[in-house]
Parts: sequence; structure tokens; C-alpha cells
Amino acid sequence: MLGLGGKSNSPASVASRQEAPKPDKFQEARAQVQTSPREPFWPYHMAELYLAADSTAEAIDALKASLAVDPGYAPSVSLLSRVYYDAHMYPQAVTLLEDFLTRNNTAPDALRAALALNYEAMGDNQKADAALASCTAGARDADCARVLARLRGNDSAATLAEAKRALDDDANSAANHNNYGIALLVAGKPLDARDQFRAALDLDGALPGALYNMAIVETFYFFDDSTGREWYARYLKVDNEDPDNLKAHFDSAVTTTEPAPHEGKP
Repeated sequence: MLGLGGKSNSPASVASRQEAPKPDKFQEARAQVQTSPREPFWPYHMAELYLAADSTAEAIDALKASLAVDPGYAPSVSLLSRVYYDAHMYPQAVTLLEDFLTRNNTAPDALRAALALNYEAMGDNQKADAALASCTAGARDADCARVLARLRGNDSAATLAEAKRALDDDANSAANHNNYGIALLVAGKPLDARDQFRAALDLDGALPGALYNMAIVETFYFFDDSTGREWYARYLKVDNEDPDNLKAHFDSAVTTTEPAPHEGKP
């Protein structure tokens, strides 16, 4: 991740909010839950509908119901851990993931990486590193956790209080907004971090660090490769360092399409 000043130094939002499902979708899913009570998919699907309608508490209940049917149903574990992460319920996510991983030695790397992210947010760096080390070498699902572990190495950027104090002293500094955004990511607040990167770009639309960090946050935290690629393309117009190897992640030719004006100052 590019960081201090704008030169180099990353289960996450639940999916970007979709249009709220129509009532008949809920009715159909509820009917399937009733007719297939031993199938974990339908309560899982109910949770997806609740999340699309911004009903987080109901989504959590539905995911717990899915896991009551089948404690080994990985999609529900994954989604529930992401809901917990978004709500800053890190201990609950850790308990969920540790229990699942203990009983499932072949669990996907995405769940091991999710455990690392939650440990990072709790400040338990040793356990975060151990969870990350358990992932398959080079696994793409672990990219986000690897980025965050590298970011953590920069202690000055990772200190939330120091970054906020610097921003309060000079709110017109694009670098200060960028650095505060990095600290917010380390603290497990990707939405707030993205706001700070955008604020930095409102002040300096060509700040390399903020452009690169927008590519990071969109790609690894909001699971939007398309938007992340666009920010990366914009970054390449002002710098070419790539400490987190985004080029390899995108694994395709980078477009030169720039984000819409409201997303960043051209």
C-alpha cells in the first residue's frame, strides 16, 4: 500500500448494497425454508436478501439458522464472518472462524484470511500472522490480509490517534487525509478509510498514495475489481511503483478509464 505523504508504504464490506429485494423474494425463500428444513442454503439465501435490504440483525439470525442445520456450511460461515467484521464484532467473528477451521482442515483460504483480518482489527498481530501463514502460498483469497500485514509494519501510519492528531492540525493536507485513511484501514474501518482517501484526492487529485490506496480498498475491501482497476490505471499516470503487486492481481490489461468525477478529483 502506498502511504505516508503519498509515496509508498489493505470477511470487508458485505457486498455492495443491492436494490432491496421485492417481498415476493422473501416469501419464496421462506417457503423454501419450510419445505426444505434440512437444507442450509435457503436460510443462507434469506440472509442475502436481508443484507440487500440493510436488515443486518435478521441476516445474522438467518445465517445462524443455516449453521444450525449444517455447522460445516462454509458459505454461511464466510458471510457471517463478513457481517461481523463490518459491524466491528471481531471477537464473534474470531470465535466463529476458529471453531470452523478447527473442525475443517481443508477449509478455503478465504476463511483463514478472514480470521487474519479480524485478528488484525483486534490488534493481535501474532495470531493474525499465524492465520495468514496457514493460507496457501500465493492464494488470491489472502491478498487483502497480506496487504494489511505489510501496512501494519509502518507503525507511524498505523497509529490512529497520531494520524487523527496530524489531520486535526492541518485538515487541508492531502497527505494527512491519506495517512489517516491508512490508519483507519488498520483499525478495521474500510468505509471511513475510503472517505479519507477521497478527501485527499479532493485536495490533490494526483496524489499517488491516495490513488493507489483507492485501488486497494475498492479491490480488496469492497470486492470491486473493475473500480479498483480504474483507480490503478489512474495511479499509473502519475507513478509506477506497485508494492502490493496489483498488476498481477488484476491479471489483465489495465484500462485507462478514469473514475466518475464525483469519485475523485481528476
